[in-house]
Amino acid sequence: WSDGAESTGMTTEKDNQFIVKASGGVAFYTGVGDGGVVLDSGSGSWAVVSDRNKKTNLTGVDSDAILTKLEGMKIQEWEYKSKQKETKKDRHIGPMAQDFYEAYGLGRDEKHISTVDADGIALVSIQALAKRIAVTQKELSVIIETLDSRLDPDDLRKPYKELDRVLHRLESENRQLDKAISRLGKRVGDRYKRIDQLLKGIEAMEASSNLKVNTSNK
Repeated sequence: WSDGAESTGMTTEKDNQFIVKASGGVAFYTGVGDGGVVLDSGSGSWAVVSDRNKKTNLTGVDSDAILTKLEGMKIQEWEYKSKQKETKKDRHIGPMAQDFYEAYGLGRDEKHISTVDADGIALVSIQALAKRIAVTQKELSVIIETLDSRLDPDDLRKPYKELDRVLHRLESENRQLDKAISRLGKRVGDRYKRIDQLLKGIEAMEASSNLKVNTSNK
């Protein structure tokens, strides 16, 4: 069906298909205007009737209990059986209607999930999670304040002061060790020089002795 706003008209893309062209948007209402959805002109998503004036029997909810139920609910990725034979898969993610209905008792039955209810559960769960985070942050603040009040800054500095003293002592001992090694090296060097001199003296004596022996033989 087309409103004829475009001269080119409209055609279906495949058999048994119903296409609507409404330049001004589309609206579906059930009952006496209380329930319905609207697809505004140029929009890509349905707007659900959620007017406060069209609602009754309002009650509060336990957001923490709702979040706890959601935590235990299995969320899976899936596709409809009717799509299995198609080449292009049409995947979705979400809970099973039976689990959703058992947990919250919302909607028409255990085989359907209303987007209104799914959105509502998500929003109230976010609120509950925000409250939990706020409580945790407050508890952490109390713990930090308690620790700050019990800890003396000087006590925190003591280990670093002790470490600094140890480092200074090690540096001093290292300098002393360097000096000792230097002195030892000098002593060893002097000994090698003395040994070298002795060896040269012995060689000179041997050379002189050999010379005398050769002279006497002549």
